Amino acid sequence: MFDVFEEGWRKKLIFKEYKKSFRAAVKELQWRRFADVAQLLIIIVLLFFLGTKSTVVTVVPPNLQEDAVIEKSGASENYKLAWGWFMADIIGNVTPKNVDFVRESISLYLSPTLYQEVRKSITEQARVLREDDIAVSFSPSSAQYQKSRNRVFITGETTTTGPFGDPRREVRTYEFVIEVKNYMPVFTLFDVYEGAAQLRPKAE
Repeated sequence: MFDVFEEGWRKKLIFKEYKKSFRAAVKELQWRRFADVAQLLIIIVLLFFLGTKSTVVTVVPPNLQEDAVIEKSGASENYKLAWGWFMADIIGNVTPKNVDFVRESISLYLSPTLYQEVRKSITEQARVLREDDIAVSFSPSSAQYQKSRNRVFITGETTTTGPFGDPRREVRTYEFVIEVKNYMPVFTLFDVYEGAAQLRPKAE
């Protein structure tokens, strides 16, 4: 009799523990579902902000030892100075031998309004150098950025050598406006002149 009673008591205890475990499992499952929904909402919010906020990239330009920041449609001063330095250096050292390389290299970064004009100018410069047996080199020495006009000024010394005798040296400045489109630099203004940087508009 006691065996039957003990066996029944054990079954009730086991069933009670089973119900308790089952309820705990259901409760845990509910919490997991809630956590999954919460994580999904967080991911959706993060994706929304990532999709609406432009990415910021920090890079070290090749011609400067300081960090530069570039976004989808903008960049820091150091970034523009580095690209201005690069452009002035490569254009200022055009020779009949490297003219094709220079022309194709810089064409990637020219705006549609400058594309034909600059390419034609470089080709003409190389022709004159070849016909007159002249070599021209440019050594940049300073870089300035004018934020109010978004202008980059690269100033240095141009050395011209040829059959006329001693090399001629003069100060020359390259002036650029550099925009950023889809993280790429785009030159929208190009000017070169003798002397120091003209920080004021020519009309003034």
